[in-house]
Amino acid sequence: QDEIRSVVVQTDGKIVAVGTSASDTVSYLALVRYNTDGSIDTSFANSGTLLLRIGMGTNAAHAAAIDSNGSIVIAGSAKSGELSSFVVARVTRSGALDTVFNSTGKVTINFPGASAAATAIAFQRDGKIIIAGHATSMTNTTIALARLTINGILDENFGINGRITASFTTNSTDYAYGLAVGNKDQIVVAGSSTTEGMTHMALAAFTSDGALNSDFYGTGRIVAPLKDSDSTVPGESFARGIRLLGDGTAIVVGTFLSGSYSKIAVATFQANARLRSAIPEKTTLINVEKKPAEGNAIADLGSHGVVVVGSVLNTGNHDFVIAFPGI
Repeated sequence: QDEIRSVVVQTDGKIVAVGTSASDTVSYLALVRYNTDGSIDTSFANSGTLLLRIGMGTNAAHAAAIDSNGSIVIAGSAKSGELSSFVVARVTRSGALDTVFNSTGKVTINFPGASAAATAIAFQRDGKIIIAGHATSMTNTTIALARLTINGILDENFGINGRITASFTTNSTDYAYGLAVGNKDQIVVAGSSTTEGMTHMALAAFTSDGALNSDFYGTGRIVAPLKDSDSTVPGESFARGIRLLGDGTAIVVGTFLSGSYSKIAVATFQANARLRSAIPEKTTLINVEKKPAEGNAIADLGSHGVVVVGSVLNTGNHDFVIAFPGI
């Protein structure tokens, strides 16, 4: 069973897809590279495919990015024993593990007492690597972040020993899915927060050293219940992707649950919003023929705005959706 979780495009136009390749007994972090015409690039790794087994249990890649040198950096999770951990690997253009990176080309990041999975990755201006996801302990699930140096070593100047765990609010179950780093190395994560059975879109902002950024809605974190135009009661929602504009404004894409179907949600959160309310500055809910739809990723088109992508359930099949909301 093979599943793609993330896609990145190299400067030469070649396409790298990452995800999971699994059988009944073993699973791998998987990378496949395609030529610009869609054919598999057999010059990459082993005839176009690289399989990595980091943990003895379940292995999965959830995110990928290309660094300034053209290397492919992937993040995900691997399980060994009872707990899973963040895993990060760096692969050269030719498809080999880059042994400059933590001496082996891969690194495992444990969150003591918790099972963790990395779901997003981004770079700071100096090339350091930010990884975001969640960590689940016996008592709660929190968002989790880590920072690695260019050489794949946990950065002790970030959080505690290179790691952070934080909550979007108190007594909540939280997941981070989207991650963005601004032009001043501010870090913003987007995901979901569940309290008393209700799930809402949520964001948290951090300074470059890993502290919550109080310039963002006063506390550095926000849970943002979304409402449909014809309702006074907030519905459930969650975020999947995020982009930061040059002024620090965050544009988030996700899903809003609306009665018997769901809508693609795009919400805007202003930068330096210390005195603003918890409601997004602007929310666009995209109805796809009144069918279950979800938003998964967002890209900045510069002066042309943004494009969001997702899926819609159409007579038992999932179809692609591409939308250009006005922001």
